[in-house]
Amino acid sequence: MAGRKTATDFGWKVIRRLAEKELTRKEFCSINNVSQSRLSEIITGNTTRNTTAIRLKVSCLLEIDDCDRT
Repeated sequence: MAGRKTATDFGWKVIRRLAEKELTRKEFCSINNVSQSRLSEIITGNTTRNTTAIRLKVSCLLEIDDCDRT
């Protein structure tokens, strides 16, 4: 599909954990005060902004192994 971005390896981990927790992206973002657009950028790796802090927050909230990264 034109315009669709594919997920990075980390993005797939996020998607899988959200499915395991039975949360939509929108629900996760609302509960944890994370911007939906920032989460999308983290999943696709398509960003011009520094998303390191938010990526760390997401990985810790979803208990993804990337949580130890500083």
